[in-house]
Amino acid sequence: MTSAEKVAQLRALLCDTLLPLINNDYIFLDIPYYSNPGDTLIWEGTECLLKECSYKCLMKTAEECFKFPKLRENTIILLQGGGNWGDLWDRHQKFRLKVIQKYKNHRIIILPQSIYYKELDNWEKDATELFKHPDLHICVRDMPSCELVKDKNIKNVYLLPDMAFCINSKYLLQFERSNNGRVLWVKRQDSEMPDYSHLKIDVDDTTLDIQDWPTMMSYDFVQINFYRIYNRRNFLLQGLTDLYADKILRPHIVKEAVRFISQYNYIYTSRLHVAILSVLLGKPFTLIDNSYGKNLNLYKAWLSDIDTIKLES
Repeated sequence: MTSAEKVAQLRALLCDTLLPLINNDYIFLDIPYYSNPGDTLIWEGTECLLKECSYKCLMKTAEECFKFPKLRENTIILLQGGGNWGDLWDRHQKFRLKVIQKYKNHRIIILPQSIYYKELDNWEKDATELFKHPDLHICVRDMPSCELVKDKNIKNVYLLPDMAFCINSKYLLQFERSNNGRVLWVKRQDSEMPDYSHLKIDVDDTTLDIQDWPTMMSYDFVQINFYRIYNRRNFLLQGLTDLYADKILRPHIVKEAVRFISQYNYIYTSRLHVAILSVLLGKPFTLIDNSYGKNLNLYKAWLSDIDTIKLES
């Protein structure tokens, strides 16, 4: 299967499943007010899907900016998807649980997530809270996450691909750079870093570039301006923070991600969204698993039948 065929298939699955669930006006929470292109691509994909929704977005903001106000009756809560469900990135998980506990009279839709707990006792505690909510809809990106939730007899569980697959490839292609003929290795170095010792990249060192997402390595003018506003935010500046993040920071991070990836002839990556962006751009690549199997599980669920992808696990 070609990348374009797979993207069309996954986008249709996301739209067909999620749009019927969003049957009233909604708020969209936990969006990324930081410079990780992976999370920003998820946000971008979600916005693309929501353009097809006939209901109104009443608010969108990051977890640290949300003040837990009283919501209008029947307002739906959307929570950003990604790979931060569990105890590895617990700030986002604590926020997610607080929303679930506080808004028991509102439908909550957790957009596609991968679930991982270092300590299963933490999952047991979290699952107890999930079970208490009467209208919670949980979307997961892989089978192990799906089985983990279903084993707790939690209803309304959906196996769905990453939200970034909803991004229109034509929009991304306008930012493409010319192919430089080189090979890129995007080498993750954080909490999800795998063991690279077994990895063999059979490429001449003179044609190989090793680096991470540029927007995470240094800040440019757009990012610096955002953090100036963000760090001074108060009641009056909160609206400006949200507007700048949505209209300036998000498209800028997406554009820079495309400019970075598109110039390479071939890519090795342990970052999942470098892989997903490569699929959207039709670039061949090798996906390296992360520290706990997230990339492998997503590959098995959605990417294994694409002709131009190899897996290194």
